[in-house]
Amino acid sequence: MSKLQNINKYKLELVSFVVGFVVLTFELVAVRIIAPYIGTTVYTWTSIIGVILASLAIGYALGGYIADKRKSSDDIALLLLSAATAIFIVNITKDWLLFHIGGNSLGTKWQSLIASLVLFALPTIALGAVSPYLARLSLSGLSSSGRRIARINAAGALGSLAGVFLTGYLLFELLGTRNILSMLVIILVACSYLMSRWRFLVVQITLIWLAGFTIIFPPKIHTFGLQSDIDTSYSRVQIFNRYLDGRPTRILSTDPGAWQSGVYLDGRPGLAFDYIRAFDYASRLSPAGKDYLVIGGGAFSLPAHLAASNPGVGVDTVEIDGQLQTISKQYFGLQPTANLKIITSDGRQYLNQNQKKYGMIFVDAFSNITPPFQLFSEQAVERIRASLVPGGVVAVNIISAVNGPRSGMLDAIDKTYLKVFPDSAVFKVDSAKASALPQNLLLLASTKPLNEATVSKAKAVNQESALVFGKVQTVDYNSGRLLTDDFAPIESLAAKDF
Repeated sequence: MSKLQNINKYKLELVSFVVGFVVLTFELVAVRIIAPYIGTTVYTWTSIIGVILASLAIGYALGGYIADKRKSSDDIALLLLSAATAIFIVNITKDWLLFHIGGNSLGTKWQSLIASLVLFALPTIALGAVSPYLARLSLSGLSSSGRRIARINAAGALGSLAGVFLTGYLLFELLGTRNILSMLVIILVACSYLMSRWRFLVVQITLIWLAGFTIIFPPKIHTFGLQSDIDTSYSRVQIFNRYLDGRPTRILSTDPGAWQSGVYLDGRPGLAFDYIRAFDYASRLSPAGKDYLVIGGGAFSLPAHLAASNPGVGVDTVEIDGQLQTISKQYFGLQPTANLKIITSDGRQYLNQNQKKYGMIFVDAFSNITPPFQLFSEQAVERIRASLVPGGVVAVNIISAVNGPRSGMLDAIDKTYLKVFPDSAVFKVDSAKASALPQNLLLLASTKPLNEATVSKAKAVNQESALVFGKVQTVDYNSGRLLTDDFAPIESLAAKDF
């Protein structure tokens, strides 16, 4: 039997495999598409998964209805071409649409849902309609119908598995979001040709040409100052050139409305962000000569500064995205030094396994405005304390209001720290910002009680800086929610605060 005969014999299974592959790949890519504009909170995942499941259900019903009325392989080809066309349109319009959806005044929940409906519903409905139609075409007799349908379903499940692992482990890093979508268009068109070789040939050739064109000549993202848009194995990284404090600055962003790291480009020294300068001042609270641990690297501006300023002290930096080190060397001038060690790991995973004792731990891990819940639970804070020397200090970057109805994040995190540490102190990074508004706050906690003399050591450093520390409160232990591994509604608290 020739290869062509084999393909024709199993073409329904092959199409089912491809549809399963495309659906799961498209679902994973959907998160990367939305992330720079709306973020990657649990609401993003919920909206994407919910919309795709609902769209598949609609597609199944539609495909079953059509299959009962007709029985033609041309219909399968048409559905595949419809999905390919819809994905192509998503690829060339997604940034413009998301810029406007993410820029409105609706909350993250509604933005995520609207974006998912607009971008992902139609392609998924078309793909969902293929499966019941394939089952209908496979029926040639009752004696073998169960086996044929089972083979088609199994092929779809195998395709889904291939889509999950190939995309997550390889394609994001190898191709990037835009090229993955173009690849899906080409694969669907090739499958449509297998089902109908001549009837839609003009459409098929046109779509192949357009998808190839977007790979060779990708559409420009018209975002002010954007220098590079990079898909890593963990996130989508955007790099901007902007002006901060009247100085040219290069900025790294992995989420909308938030800049994770930045360096000045004019050659003069200085830390670009107020909260990074706050971390630097707080570092003076560390017992002399003890090593630092930084959880959350970004462009590594803080750990690089700490290492350069304290050549006799080791600076261990834990960053979950291993490619950020390469990006930081290329775009942010990161230079390896003997006392700077970069560890690719999840922060909580590192803390769970860590046996080393540090004089100070800096926690600056975020996904959008939401910190990873596993780093802020009581169990994580216990591991942080276990990693400190006697008198060691932890400094935590929090985005929250100081008081009022939008201070839930601060109240919960502070209550959790007070469950583990003797006391805490909270500082506004920008003393002029209204306390009722979300902002960068610095929480300090130590294995020994903090007092005004200890805290004032941080205030006394670099008096010529415009940054002013101002102690705002020690939150009442009874306020807020205690965060645990079992119960840590971080996303809900962030949604209320913002």
